[in-house]
Amino acid sequence: MADLISALVFAAIVLVAVGLAWAVIKRLLEFATSLIINSLTAIVLLFLLSFLG
Repeated sequence: MADLISALVFAAIVLVAVGLAWAVIKRLLEFATSLIINSLTAIVLLFLLSFLG
């Protein structure tokens, strides 16, 4: 019985850890993609400005 309880506790801890890690990774991916999009937009704007100017 104690083995079952400890196994359930371990499974719950693993699930929580995986959930937290997934949330952090998702947040980092969103941040990275927005950063890439912003820098690409800035590069395109600079190119257009230099082309027009």
